[in-house]
Amino acid sequence: MKILYGVQGTGNGHISRARLIAQYLYEYQIEVQFVFSGRPKEQYYDMEIFGDYQAYPGLSFAVKNGSVNYLETLKQARPLQFFKDKRVLKASRYDLVITDFEPLTAWAAKQAEALCLGIGHQYALQEDIPTTGDNFIMAKIVEHFAPANYRLGLHWHHFNSPILPPMIVSLDNLPCVSVNPQSILIYLPFADQPRLIALLQQFPDYRFSIYSNGYPAGCYQNVDIYPPSRNGFLRSLAACSGVICNAGFELISESLALGKSLLVTPIQRQLEQLSNAVALTQLGLAQVCPDLTRSTLEQWLSSRQGIQVHYPNVAKAMVDWIIKGDLANSSQLVSRLWSQSYSPQRPGFFSREPGLRVRVDGSQQAYTMSA
Repeated sequence: MKILYGVQGTGNGHISRARLIAQYLYEYQIEVQFVFSGRPKEQYYDMEIFGDYQAYPGLSFAVKNGSVNYLETLKQARPLQFFKDKRVLKASRYDLVITDFEPLTAWAAKQAEALCLGIGHQYALQEDIPTTGDNFIMAKIVEHFAPANYRLGLHWHHFNSPILPPMIVSLDNLPCVSVNPQSILIYLPFADQPRLIALLQQFPDYRFSIYSNGYPAGCYQNVDIYPPSRNGFLRSLAACSGVICNAGFELISESLALGKSLLVTPIQRQLEQLSNAVALTQLGLAQVCPDLTRSTLEQWLSSRQGIQVHYPNVAKAMVDWIIKGDLANSSQLVSRLWSQSYSPQRPGFFSREPGLRVRVDGSQQAYTMSA
C-alpha cells in the first residue's frame, strides 16, 4: 500500500499529529510519501521520522497583531506555483491520499480522482458543533481549502456528531519531571514579544517559559525564552502548572490530557480559533480572553484550576481502521473511541444518553450539558 500524506505546516499541531500517525503506518510497513506546505523547509525541525519529505509553499493565512490579515494573505498567495506543485505530486500513483488540512495533496487527489481521506480538527467545523458562524469568507475557506472524499474531524467533545477525540502525544514519552506550581508555559507565536515579556515581568512570583521563533533566547528576569524544540517544549509542558496559548487545537488537547489550567486567547478573524474559544467556554475547559492584559492574567493566576480529560490512543485506532479499508464506515470507530474517553472531575462528560442538548441562539450554537 502506498500513501501520499499531506500535512499543513503552518501549525505545529498538524505536524505533531502526523508524527503519531507515521509511527503506526510504519508498523504496517506502509510506504508513505510525506508532503508539507505552508512554510519554508528550513523552518521545520525534528523531522527525522518523515524521511525524505517534500516541502512546498502551499497556502497559508497571514497573521498581523493577533488577527488574520486577508489583504496580506492574498498578497502572499502564489496561485500559479500552487497549480504547478499540485501537478508534480501525481496523486494517481498512490492507493490513498491523506490530507491533514493540506491543500496541495487534497486538490491533487481531487484532480486525479484519487481516494482522499481528510484528517484534522478543521474537518470537525463542518459538523454540528459550536462555531461562531459569523464569518462567511472563513467558513467557505474551511469548506473548500482541502477537500476530501471522506473526513474525520477531531474535537474535545463529540457534540453528538461523527467526529473523533484528539490525538494526544503518548504521556509515556513525556519527560519525568516534577510539576512546579509557579511555572507557566506560553506559546503565543503571533504576539508582540517585547510587550508580552514586559507584561509577564509584572508577576515576579511566577516563572514563565516562552518558545519563540525570532526573538533572542535567554533569561529576561522571570521570563525564559527558548528557541523551537519539540523535546524542550514537551519538558516545559510536563513541568508547568498552566498554559497560556492561542486557541489552536493540539497544544490545548495535550494540556487537557495533562490536567493543566488553560488561558486561551484566539487569533481574531480566524474561524477555527474563534470557534475553539466558543467550545472551550461552553464546555468549561478553559478561560478565554480576547487579549492578554494585566487584569486578565492576574485573575487567571489567582483562580486557575485545571480539568483533566483522558482520551484513548486515537492515532493507532485510526491507522488500524485505515488499513482495513472501509473508509465509508466510521461509526463504530467513533463510538468506540468516545466510550474510552473520560474526565475524572466530570463524570458522564462524554455521555450520549442524555448527552448534550443543543440550543441555537442567533449565529452561534450554544451547547449545555444535560443533567
